[in-house]
Amino acid sequence: MNKRTLFAYGALMCLPFLGSTQTQTSDLPSLKYYLYEAQTNLNYARYYANDTFNILPLLDSTGASLQRLIDFSEQIVLPEVIAEPLSEQVMVDQQAETNYPSEYTYSDTTVIDHPDSDFDFGGGFPSFNPLRKMKSHFLVEIGINNFKRSTNVGIIPEISPGRSWFWNLGLTREIKLSPTFHLNFGLTYMFNGFSFGNDVILETDEDGTNPEFIALSNIKNEPCLDIHYLTIPLSLDINLSKSLKLNLGGLAGYRMYTSQNYSIRENSEEVEITRKDNYGLNNWMYGLKGGIGFGAWDIFFQYNVSNLFKNGGGQKFNVFLIGSSWRI
Repeated sequence: MNKRTLFAYGALMCLPFLGSTQTQTSDLPSLKYYLYEAQTNLNYARYYANDTFNILPLLDSTGASLQRLIDFSEQIVLPEVIAEPLSEQVMVDQQAETNYPSEYTYSDTTVIDHPDSDFDFGGGFPSFNPLRKMKSHFLVEIGINNFKRSTNVGIIPEISPGRSWFWNLGLTREIKLSPTFHLNFGLTYMFNGFSFGNDVILETDEDGTNPEFIALSNIKNEPCLDIHYLTIPLSLDINLSKSLKLNLGGLAGYRMYTSQNYSIRENSEEVEITRKDNYGLNNWMYGLKGGIGFGAWDIFFQYNVSNLFKNGGGQKFNVFLIGSSWRI
């Protein structure tokens, strides 16, 4: 039982007092108003009540009695009286009477609709509006990149895990569907950086097709392939306890920018080279994601179902990531 339930019982206990004070027929509108208010609080109490102690039958019985009292008050016919100038207090009471909230049936009682509430008791069932429970977060993700190769065409690039990193930054919205399930979506910017330990770079034909990795001599440091995406993540948090949760979902993204960076030696000179092209990469990226979280911190694994290349010339690369995320 919570504060609303206690308030309902307090209102019901005041009914006899209200009935004793409303002895004049001119006070009948006020009596009706207090009866409707008591009935509304009773239904709030019924919804939030803990039925461990078999309280619901008692509340239903009390509600039925209250409804009969309301019906009786509706049948009272006031005698005609000579109109007299209305005092200021009577005018306020009449205005309150004409501004009754809308009503509809709940079981054998009448419930007053409260438009400002998150709950709607129409038909006896609560209707929760999740859009009123949205929260905004700043998402920060960081981790390591790698990819799974399904074919053996051409040179196989060797990923350097210690230098192949990704980061993902953006804004997300959290919708509380229930105490257990929270839905998350947003817009983020992702950077995927791959560093190759066997001195290879990515090349394509003149028309930008048939991408392949080729070996390059005289390289001073490990070549890097950098890919930038604009992504839309979507996930569902499943709260296992107050601080422990599971996160299941996925994401889709569009490739915004691609570059390769490496340095070569020419005699005694070191030349740094940055090349920009699409290199036959797939413009679209989509994948699945899952993780476990502790408060605002998550550990997750992501697997891109989409092929890294649009037309890989028989090559198929699926990127996967392991990282951590924070929601601020």
